[in-house]
Order: sequence, then structure tokens, then C-alpha cells
Amino acid sequence: MTDAVLTHAAMAAEPGPKVNGNDVTAPAVTGIYLISSPARGDTYELGETIEVLVEFDRAMTVTGNPQAALTIGAQTRYAAYSTAWEGDRLMHFSYAVQEDDRDETGVTITANALSLNGGTIPHAAERAVDADLTHGAVTAEPAFKVNGSRGTP
Repeated sequence: MTDAVLTHAAMAAEPGPKVNGNDVTAPAVTGIYLISSPARGDTYELGETIEVLVEFDRAMTVTGNPQAALTIGAQTRYAAYSTAWEGDRLMHFSYAVQEDDRDETGVTITANALSLNGGTIPHAAERAVDADLTHGAVTAEPAFKVNGSRGTP
């Protein structure tokens, strides 16, 4: 009996499959929501806080100052990141209504309105894997109008 020949040509490196023992998937946005309500009726007034919740499919770690862009009338305003909770799967953002903010049809959040703003949002366990911030839009809702010239008494 003769031994098998074990020589073979080298294989080229493949960009796709890798063997490293880690199968880490980047956190991905599963939803973005307006979670606050105006204090009176359907209109946020001067100084009221508009709150946004971003939900991820897995835990992430937040550093720096990510933000969520809100469309209020013809203006883009930025809700600032404030905290994460629920096992670091939820991010909370807030924006205080300013005097010149007006929107008679309701606040909207355009698709892909999240930005890192110098921060990071990596996977909680494997920090080298950045989150996928792709998300759909939140359309104008008449229950979230804005009139910054009116203050809440």
C-alpha cells in the first residue's frame, strides 16, 4: 500500500467566509419612535421635550454624542443622546422645543437620521463591530405638532 499524495495548489484568500471562532453580528436598528407626547393637546410648546427611542436587535455600547435628526417644519433639529437601557438595546434621545420651531403637520424623522456625531455605537461584546444605523422614516403625525412661540403656563 502506498501513502496518499498530500500536495496541492494554494487557495487564494476569500473576502467573505473567515474562520476566527467569533460570529459577531453588528447591532442593527429595528425601530425608531417618538415616545413623548405634548403636555396639552397635540402640540409641543416652547421648552417641552420631544423624546425619541431607537431600538437595536442586540446590545451595543454608546460613546460620545450620537444624535437623531428631527424635521420640524422646514428645519432640521438634533435630538441629543441621553442614555441607553434594556440591556443596552435601547437608546434615548431628547430635544427641547425652541422659540422658532413650528410644524403644523407633525414632527418627522427621515430615514437614516441617526448620526454618530463623533461618537461610536459598536457591538457591546465585540467593540470592533460598528452598529448598522440604517432605519426607515417616521412620518408626520398630527399628534406631534410644534409651536415654539407658545409657552406652557
